[in-house]
Amino acid sequence: MNKRLLFPATSSLDALLTSGGDDRLSVDESMGLNKYGCSPYPEGVAPYSFTTASSISMGAYMHVAALFNDLQEFADADFYDWAALRFKNIKSRLVKTYGIPEKNKFFFGASGTDLELVALCICAASEEKLVHNIVVGAEETGSGIKYVSKGQYYESRTVLGKRVEVGASIPGFEKIVGTGSHVAIREADGNERSSKAVIEDITKAVEISLSKNQRPLIHLVHRSKTGLIQPQHEELQGALEQYSGMYDVVVDACQGRISTKKINRYLQNGFMVLYTGSKFFGGPPFSGVLMVPDSCTLLSPQSAPAGLAHFFTETEFIDLKNIDGLCSSKINLGLILRWEAALYEIEQYFSIDRDACTKVVDTFCDAVERFTEKSSLFNVLDSRDLSIKPSQVESDPLDMDSIYTFEIVPPLDYGIRLEYAVALEVYHSLNQDISRLVPRAETGAASFRLRLGQPVKSHPMDGDWKPTLRVSLGAPLISELHFLDKSRILERFMSDFRMLENKTDLILRMAGAYW
Repeated sequence: MNKRLLFPATSSLDALLTSGGDDRLSVDESMGLNKYGCSPYPEGVAPYSFTTASSISMGAYMHVAALFNDLQEFADADFYDWAALRFKNIKSRLVKTYGIPEKNKFFFGASGTDLELVALCICAASEEKLVHNIVVGAEETGSGIKYVSKGQYYESRTVLGKRVEVGASIPGFEKIVGTGSHVAIREADGNERSSKAVIEDITKAVEISLSKNQRPLIHLVHRSKTGLIQPQHEELQGALEQYSGMYDVVVDACQGRISTKKINRYLQNGFMVLYTGSKFFGGPPFSGVLMVPDSCTLLSPQSAPAGLAHFFTETEFIDLKNIDGLCSSKINLGLILRWEAALYEIEQYFSIDRDACTKVVDTFCDAVERFTEKSSLFNVLDSRDLSIKPSQVESDPLDMDSIYTFEIVPPLDYGIRLEYAVALEVYHSLNQDISRLVPRAETGAASFRLRLGQPVKSHPMDGDWKPTLRVSLGAPLISELHFLDKSRILERFMSDFRMLENKTDLILRMAGAYW
């Protein structure tokens, strides 16, 4: 095996697809699933987890299988140049798909959380000052942001396999990161804060950081785990006009729910953009990119933290010259294969007529409305009016609401206290075949697998958090259903939601008997 390879190219395709990521990507051999409940191969499950993570689709799997087969013909010495060309090709295809000017710089990495480290370096390079990281909506972005925003390790193993201590400083980042601030996007009761209130808090944080002679890095969220966009960036720019040129912005658009128009507007305004090929687009977890406007000062290889080499490889920083020693010289084949799978979904989605995509999004909203009106177990926590369809608010399907947060509300006679732990139990059990645990008459619902978005701590309740689950629409479902008549699409969604109701009812009755 070439010593440059992070993982042997002769390994199985499934093993390669789960390589080059941290412990969240590792598969539990007893379950065949990673921490997201996803497998590295296609499986029969009703997919509504496009706000968390998904298993690879059959089409994408066969696409990367062809690439994997070609890898077996490579001589060891060819892998480095092949990997560099692959990342350039991935950028070229993203640039073409989104209409992004080629002059913008791309930095690839396993996750948006890892790429936050690159954004920190770029901000520090602007004025060679310590960075004051202002994170907006930390509770509804990546779970590791509370650590990585301070330049700390957030998992016990990095994507390149280094074992570390969670919370320990990443080498070199102590010279980059100063103080920080968190700005909430929800009120104490869980309701969404106004954009004005969020901007006021950001402005105060900017003023504090400037008073400390630090450079502010404002971390915005474009579609949080529950679908929020905070704050409106045009309003933020107006409020910070007097500080123009004195701060940087990175936009967390890792959900992928962002139109070509809006992603280009961010870049034109000088904002960096974090993006992933998973979430909405349904590629396998861990395929990230940081898009950096040409106007930004790039990080200097001479002054960049040594700890970057624990997360990134040289071929991933395709737009940075003279990077010897900055990153690992290893080659992350797993990341390349995951990006190829994601691009399969992205390019397939963009080949579909926009009206056909809109039809599926509106029908999904219609199904959620009908389901929750009749459900005895679920309420929608979103404040939006479900009778107003997404297409009545936005013109591009990628800008339309497609994430819904359900609160589980079992009847009192189930004997279960409503709490966050209930949602976790339901979430995991929905994704498993539990037919062996139930009477024969109930094996139909018990064997049906549904993958939903993980419970999120968004709405407090009596010292705990409301038990929530999230259903979300993703590109693979749109690609699968867009050619059908609306009534047939609605039939599919309603059937899946009825199974969600039946299996959740079964899980809760079982829990009431044993808890």
